Amino acid sequence: FPALDNDLLRANGLAKLAFAKFPNVTRYASVISESQAYIDSYTNFQRFLKAEYAAAGKPAPEFLPPQITKFGTSDFRNQITQVANSKADGFYNFVVGADGVTFWQQARAYNLGDQFKAVLDQTLDISVLKALRKNMPTNLWTLASWYPGLHEDEPVSQQFYKEYVAETGDKFPSGYLHYGAIVVLALAAAIRATGGKTDTESLITALETTKFHTPKGEMYFRKEDHMLFGYDDFTKVIPSDTDPGVQIPDAFRLHTASLAPPPSPGKPYVQQ
Repeated sequence: FPALDNDLLRANGLAKLAFAKFPNVTRYASVISESQAYIDSYTNFQRFLKAEYAAAGKPAPEFLPPQITKFGTSDFRNQITQVANSKADGFYNFVVGADGVTFWQQARAYNLGDQFKAVLDQTLDISVLKALRKNMPTNLWTLASWYPGLHEDEPVSQQFYKEYVAETGDKFPSGYLHYGAIVVLALAAAIRATGGKTDTESLITALETTKFHTPKGEMYFRKEDHMLFGYDDFTKVIPSDTDPGVQIPDAFRLHTASLAPPPSPGKPYVQQ
């Protein structure tokens, strides 16, 4: 029972975002930390975005081969130059962690972030963007593991956020906090459903049939393959002159049940 969504759902959501918000982008580039899973994410994004354009009867944008970087890279000038010269007006970002901070700090000197009509990302958590501040790219939309502004009608989210702010004073929590909450809340709901039983079979049955509330609202596991369904949050993030250095002027959410392929338990996923 994975306590997070997978890249198929994330890449599909970002593709829907890209088509809805930036339908006039004509060429996408990408820089990716060296991992086959991250490279596959860009491939998934391309496939899903092409499908959006095809459904609308419009020509899809061009997708340039990604620039691959090793983890711990300290000099991104070659990748930045390649992308800057590509005339791309869209960008799929998958430079992760501290490398992502370094990449965009160096890209600022080349005004790379201002080149794009759209920057689509699923790695730049709000904690990273606080470090970037004015070095973050323009027109950035990132997948947030949890953005409380989209779940103000959810009591669990309100309580979670209130207690976090009271303890830290930080009004922009990392979305990654949500992953720990999912585990606790899912197990608590399952144990309640079993009447207190904690043996493996009882918990499996309960987790396959019990919905539970989290800071992102009601979530559940698909019985056939245990894929986790709930909301994916997407936020537009811009720099701010006041602490903590960021603002979120726009956001929306998609339910992941609408982004998932049909269940195929026991079979490897094959890209179409």
